[in-house]
Amino acid sequence: MLENEESKKIFESLKLSKIKIEELDPSKAVNRLAVYEYLKDRPSLFVDLNGENEEKFVKYCIERNHKLFLALDKKQYTNELAEKYLVARIKESKNFVPSFLDRSYDNKLVFNINYQTCDGEEVIYFDSDIETVTFLFAKIDLSFKVLDVIATFEKFDIGVEHIGYNRIVAKLTEWTTQTYRKIVTELVTNKKVGIYKLNVMHEDIEQLVKAELNKLLKGCLSVESVLIRKLSVSSAVSDILQRQGLELLSERSKKKSDLEYEKRALENYAKKAEIHTQNPQFSAGLTEAEKDYALDRYIKKRKFDLGINDGVPEETVLATRNNAYDNELKKKTDKPTLILDGNTKKKPWILLYVLSAFAFMFALTSASAIHKMLIILGVAVAFAGWATALLIRDKQDDVAETLTDKQRTDEYNALQEEYKSKANDK
Repeated sequence: MLENEESKKIFESLKLSKIKIEELDPSKAVNRLAVYEYLKDRPSLFVDLNGENEEKFVKYCIERNHKLFLALDKKQYTNELAEKYLVARIKESKNFVPSFLDRSYDNKLVFNINYQTCDGEEVIYFDSDIETVTFLFAKIDLSFKVLDVIATFEKFDIGVEHIGYNRIVAKLTEWTTQTYRKIVTELVTNKKVGIYKLNVMHEDIEQLVKAELNKLLKGCLSVESVLIRKLSVSSAVSDILQRQGLELLSERSKKKSDLEYEKRALENYAKKAEIHTQNPQFSAGLTEAEKDYALDRYIKKRKFDLGINDGVPEETVLATRNNAYDNELKKKTDKPTLILDGNTKKKPWILLYVLSAFAFMFALTSASAIHKMLIILGVAVAFAGWATALLIRDKQDDVAETLTDKQRTDEYNALQEEYKSKANDK
């Protein structure tokens, strides 16, 4: 409601069509107040305001109430008016973040977004470095300079009455996601760039993203900066990479120590050789350190450890030792036999039985009664002797087998004592 009397008079004159807006001076506050009060309830009149003074009054009205921009015809749009409306629409959003809006050195409007890979946007690929399927996540900061607000409206393809902070962020994020995925997919899939090399290519990827977006947004927006803050794989794969890194570091440290030890051993050997050449009367024996090193090599060749592997439970070490002792023992051999083929073991005895039966029957049919009795008695004595010989041989085999088991047990105990003694010395 107007409080200034002069403004009230002008307002009434406008209502009664006694004066036209073009005839008023837009530099005077009283005129601006009167025209605004007159036009705010008559938005349909804006489409006819095309004069020089009228355009200034229109600008003033939109500055006071950005929603009046919607009353303009598209032919009346200017970048200045569109920018005032756009900024006001962005700031009135509940989700508006102040850092989103900025100004460039040439006073152009700048949008800042922080892109972060969301669920469903990950790049899924087979990594050539870690040789597994994984997901690629990214965090990227981007700045877009608005070159032409009206062209930006057209590029967004959103009605001016619906445009706002959320819609703009969603559209910029969509373009960024499409461009980033296209470039990274080309690198990891077609060019086989792994995660290790990918993380040293940040600048290259940034330039590719910037160039691709500028090509897409030519004439309306310009990408001023792209900063990749993070490129990473899934947390599960990250844990694997960390463990692999620790293992590689440990292995590298061990190799370095071994090389240093071998270098020192060669130097000691050269000195010993020199001393022995000068003093041949003294024997060139092994030093204690060389003995320890030789014992280490001896143990490692048999694939068991006597305390070197830290963190392994004592029960596991003892079980490993016992397995090693068992592997060192000779395997039990079969009883010696003269028969090579098991299926033919009984054939010689069967043949002997058949021949003996024929001889016995022939003797009985051709001999007298006394001779028959003597033959039967002789056969009985021979059979008894043969059975006795078999029993004695089996008994000897059992005794020999018992002695063999005892010798094997003694050998096992002796070998176990020998390894334990070496372990204690170690």
